[in-house]
Amino acid sequence: MPGRSPLMNTCFELMAKARAEIQQLYEQPSGFAFCCESLGEIGSQIGMLHVTCCTETRESMYQQILKQLNTAHENLNKAMGLSHS
Repeated sequence: MPGRSPLMNTCFELMAKARAEIQQLYEQPSGFAFCCESLGEIGSQIGMLHVTCCTETRESMYQQILKQLNTAHENLNKAMGLSHS
């Protein structure tokens, strides 16, 4: 079985970075922009994977990851008082 692609490895690295940034928001709320940027970078990588190596088995996984990233972004906005609703 082949290993993960470089794009997927980058995604996991970006996810770890975003998790760390989100955890630091409690102590340093000014890091909000960095968190949003990290979520965007992850979304970009997942979008690239979805477009370039999408198989039926992986398509729903990529869509679910994008949906969860959107939810994470919405929750960050709400926590920072920047919600659109």
